Amino acid sequence: MRTNQQTGNAAQLGDRPTSAPLEATGLGLTTRSVVLDGLRYLYPVITALLTGVMLLLGGIFPVLARWLRDEIDVRNLRDVVRTLGGFWIPTRVHQATEDLGMPLTRGQAPRLFDEITTLSKKLGTRPPKRIYLTYLPCCGVVDQGYSNNQPGLMLGLPLIDVLTLPELRAVLVHELAHLARRDTARTAWAIRFVETLDLELEPRTEAPGFWEQLSPLWIWSRLSLAIGHACLGPVVRGQESRADRLAASIVGGDAVASALVKTAMVQPLFREVLCSYEMKSDALPNLYALFRQFWGHLPESLLTAMRHQILSSNNGPTDPAHPDLMDRIAAVQAYPTRASGTQTESAVRTLGDVAALEAQLHVRLFKLDRPEPSIFHRAGS
Repeated sequence: MRTNQQTGNAAQLGDRPTSAPLEATGLGLTTRSVVLDGLRYLYPVITALLTGVMLLLGGIFPVLARWLRDEIDVRNLRDVVRTLGGFWIPTRVHQATEDLGMPLTRGQAPRLFDEITTLSKKLGTRPPKRIYLTYLPCCGVVDQGYSNNQPGLMLGLPLIDVLTLPELRAVLVHELAHLARRDTARTAWAIRFVETLDLELEPRTEAPGFWEQLSPLWIWSRLSLAIGHACLGPVVRGQESRADRLAASIVGGDAVASALVKTAMVQPLFREVLCSYEMKSDALPNLYALFRQFWGHLPESLLTAMRHQILSSNNGPTDPAHPDLMDRIAAVQAYPTRASGTQTESAVRTLGDVAALEAQLHVRLFKLDRPEPSIFHRAGS
């Protein structure tokens, strides 16, 4: 389940939950959230104040020198702050322009909309106003900067192809929990802030000079980045753990655990199909129909071996935005199983005309310049 942010060093949460209230994520996480909210407002204020003081104490001269050499625009606050050794980070999250996928209507997937409405009621929240059928095997939410700031839910068609109905419900509750708690909106600026400062400070071609390191603006930027790294990772990991536990309490721990494992399985498989797909070949069906057929013909023995490999191997560096996959599975399995008569029913049946949706999404995908591999999440995310 989604998050694709690179947020710095993250710490593990405390003891795994049993039947503790799902809201309880620890005083430490609450404190970090408050610190991040404070940093959101303090950083531009303190940066502006320090810039004004430095200009009055002689910083105006290097700024004018660079302006006379036509190296900066004195009307651009970012240029002025950078000249004095600091970095100006805009506080507004701009309207995003990424193609999120194909907007779904109730007429195209009535059963899916009914499931989302039912689960939203159980969470005590409103269903998202926009639902997108997206290209890759991942799911997520958008709550700020998209579609006039209307909450939206993204569901990857390749993931729906492989999930059962209980597993799809687990994914839906997890993502709806993020919307219900406004997790995306609350961390959007903080994530953007940490990423932007990282890009400004880390990949410098030369080490900062002695006087630059003594600049109050430089010191303030480094301190702010350190605070952002220390707070953001645990906060977003705490949000993921809370959403996992909430999903487990509603649809059952077994469904959530199975959905986590299948998400980890399907991502590398779909990547291989995508990379090897010959778009101009008339002999092949569209990409999504091909993947659905490919998954349906995998023998159960191979699927079992893949599950074992994922659960027994190290899946690379820890994703700072998500707890470790095994920790997530162990946590949700503490919750009881909620058996139903739909345990093996395919989630793809919640869509209407599957073939038509596959064809439309295929055409939409290959109108893009190229699929961006970076939007694949790490295993278990």
